[in-house]
Amino acid sequence: MVIFYAIIALLCLWGFRWRKGTDPDYLSKEQGDAVKGIFILMVLVSHADGYISAAGYAYTGFGDSLFKLIQCRFGQLIVVMFLFFSGYGVMSGIQGKGDGYVRSMPRHRILGTLLNFDVAVVCFAILGLITGTVYPLRQYLLSLLAWEGLGNSHWYIFVILALYAFSWISALLSKSGWWQVLITTVLTALLYVLLLHFKDPQWYNTLIAYPLGILAFLGKKNPDSISRPVYWAALAFAITCLALTYMHHEDPYQLVYSLRALAFTVVMVLLLMRIRVGNPVLSWCGRNLFPIYVYQRLVMIPLAHYDPFGITCRAPLLFVLVSCGLSLLIVPLCNRIRIKL
Repeated sequence: MVIFYAIIALLCLWGFRWRKGTDPDYLSKEQGDAVKGIFILMVLVSHADGYISAAGYAYTGFGDSLFKLIQCRFGQLIVVMFLFFSGYGVMSGIQGKGDGYVRSMPRHRILGTLLNFDVAVVCFAILGLITGTVYPLRQYLLSLLAWEGLGNSHWYIFVILALYAFSWISALLSKSGWWQVLITTVLTALLYVLLLHFKDPQWYNTLIAYPLGILAFLGKKNPDSISRPVYWAALAFAITCLALTYMHHEDPYQLVYSLRALAFTVVMVLLLMRIRVGNPVLSWCGRNLFPIYVYQRLVMIPLAHYDPFGITCRAPLLFVLVSCGLSLLIVPLCNRIRIKL
């Protein structure tokens, strides 16, 4: 199983460049797409593994043990950069395009995302009827708001819609970017408390990355102005903080995990100042993050359900290869049915 992480690592090396100096475009859209491409591939493999585990596969070999170790250490951190670049991108639009962008947010950012998600929900509802999986009416209705699911990945959509709404509200209340990040952070903290009482930890333990993205846009400096000793000291400190979070047991409020997400985000941003990643494959995956994330299980569910030969358990490598491959292949079709407002 670890071979799939090895493939992703090799993809990272394609187009990889280490810079002697710092990269002034370290948070550019192109760089962001490549980084998101890396992590959406990790999400694909992780979700496919969920069906393999449910089928009863025994992780016995060294490669399997290494795979589970990597998976355990990353955990929910694989979505952190999605949230970070979303916060960064939204604030970039608000500050760069002004009132026109703010006025368009309810329609384009929020309603557009929700409607396209609901198209996927309808597909999953139909798939459920085909496979004999029927849910209560309440669950069907709440799934349209991403509060519940029909076998699909949905928690991230609910969270990102709420965060978009917070950015919109903050932009209406103040023209100052610093007030906007403060308002968004306070609202994000309130969302954290709400989800803490009603949902599992993955719904809220990485929320901090979104306001960090906003803060990164507002506080972005030319990295050349940062001296080499300061840069390496900051990177060492961030890595140390990240490592320390793994030495503590998880607390019921997921505060340690939130600090882990914060430290991981800082490490990634500092690394991006010095390295350049990106190639056509990663960039394409990053640009198509939404359809890949929303529709991936539409392929995995029937493959795992209609499996008379037990391939999911007996040949997990084949299952991951086929399910992830088909998930990527259907992206153009998903984009064709995308609603544009």
